[in-house]
Amino acid sequence: MPLYLSQQLPQYPIAYSVQDLIIGVSALLGGLYLSKHANKLMKMAKNYPKLLLLQALGLGLLPVSFQLMSNQTMRFGFLIIAWLGYGIFSFFCQYDFCHCHSTTSSRKNVRVSNGDCLCYFW
Repeated sequence: MPLYLSQQLPQYPIAYSVQDLIIGVSALLGGLYLSKHANKLMKMAKNYPKLLLLQALGLGLLPVSFQLMSNQTMRFGFLIIAWLGYGIFSFFCQYDFCHCHSTTSSRKNVRVSNGDCLCYFW
């Protein structure tokens, strides 16, 4: 991704750093939402495929938008928007997956299942 961004956004050498920062900000926003609406998100566990689709949309729209836009500032702005959407939906997907995975495991295997979740997503 750093090479791709340096080729697509040559005027913005900080694009990759901003992209990493946006992942942290989106995790923070997802955590704040989750602290207020945890029960609602647990009911959304059946919507896991839709969350994955929304997550993929953030990734898929980025190269498409770079092909359609020639203005570097608009590309940089869309990078922030797309990556913020990707990060938030990625956080929700990770939370749903890890919660469902750990609740379906036996008490004896909870540590192993939590380790699996950490290996998959972090």
